[in-house]
Amino acid sequence: MMQGPLLVRLSLRWRVLLVLLLALLTVQLLSFAAVGWLRGLDARHLANALIASDLAQVHTQLQDTPADERAQLMGLLDRASYRWALVAKTTEAAAAPQDAQLAHLVSAVVQVRPGSPPRPTVWQARPALRWDLDAATDLVVYFPDGLSSSRPSGLAALAYVLAVTAAVALVAWLAVSLATRPLANAAAAARRMSLYLPGPALDESGPPEVRELTHALNLLREEVQRQLQARTQILAAISHDLKTPITRMQLRVDAWPSGPERSRLQADLDAMAALVAEGLVFAGSETLREPFVSVDLNAVIENVLEPLIDLGHECHYEPSALAPVKAAPQALSRLLQNLVDNALRYGGSAEVHAFVEHDEAGIDVADRGPGVPAADLERMFQPFLRGDASRGRGLGGTGLGLSIARNLAQAHGGRLWLELRPGGGLVARLRWPGT
Repeated sequence: MMQGPLLVRLSLRWRVLLVLLLALLTVQLLSFAAVGWLRGLDARHLANALIASDLAQVHTQLQDTPADERAQLMGLLDRASYRWALVAKTTEAAAAPQDAQLAHLVSAVVQVRPGSPPRPTVWQARPALRWDLDAATDLVVYFPDGLSSSRPSGLAALAYVLAVTAAVALVAWLAVSLATRPLANAAAAARRMSLYLPGPALDESGPPEVRELTHALNLLREEVQRQLQARTQILAAISHDLKTPITRMQLRVDAWPSGPERSRLQADLDAMAALVAEGLVFAGSETLREPFVSVDLNAVIENVLEPLIDLGHECHYEPSALAPVKAAPQALSRLLQNLVDNALRYGGSAEVHAFVEHDEAGIDVADRGPGVPAADLERMFQPFLRGDASRGRGLGGTGLGLSIARNLAQAHGGRLWLELRPGGGLVARLRWPGT
């Protein structure tokens, strides 16, 4: 199970994509900030220059117009974004607002027409400038909709950022997928290799890094195969060579008179013979020597259980309608036999369940024995391991049954594992491609 922070759990593909998107968002935000600030500054200077020039021209025009004709002229001077008003000097001025845009506009007016500058004020609850016109009258220019801002719309900027990010994310996803697909294929092939080591070597194609990785995995595979073959050959040779001295010892024991001593020696010889036989089976269980054919899973299970039921063992299986599956019949029977024997030896009974679905075949063998600690479930597949005292050390067996069963499962391209059974006992679960 994956644990830790989200970033640690992300695949390489998502990490690269996330880095690209974060970099893109950062660049866009910085670009908007820089370009928006510069363009806004330029636009504000240009707008202020135009308005200042217009204000200076109107102020001059009104100063040159007789006082009784100014009222008729005022309606003709209104602009789309600002209006004019004539006020008496005695009209109380509103408090000047702290408006940076008004301050910039005043500076622009002073540059166009030095002298008595307009003063920032408020007129009809709107930002305005008040300018001396003559000894009795002031000119007020106010902005009904406020001073126009050169800042871009926040909604428009957000929509633009999201649109560009989505477009780049799609391209980045395709690019990252193309770049990481060889690595994902190599990982999938390595997983298949771990399930079935004798399978084909990994395809050494793709980018140089992937080729180097797959080449190293192929070298590792060859070395592991060589080590396994050497171990198997040694085990097979020892098991085979032990047959001769065991046979001679058996002949000598047969010549002894009956008695407790002979019974004990005979029991030891039987255990040695069983261990040798199981060793030979274990040595040959890593590779299949029979072809895969279509088999009836119900028939395989019943052929294994019927002799045991006839001997009085408690075995339970309910046949059901199952599609034929691909398997090596003898190897599958031996695998199931080992699982059932293990359940009977340590649990006293065996409950078998089989299914075929989604192109996968499965067999579960459950018992009601004492079970093992959860930490030891995987350890039970080690060769010659009979388990701890809770599983019983005096129940016989060679400790190779589960090891042989797993080898046969992997030779089928499948997997075998143990689980604790609710209520007590163990469940051995076998899964393999059934088509």
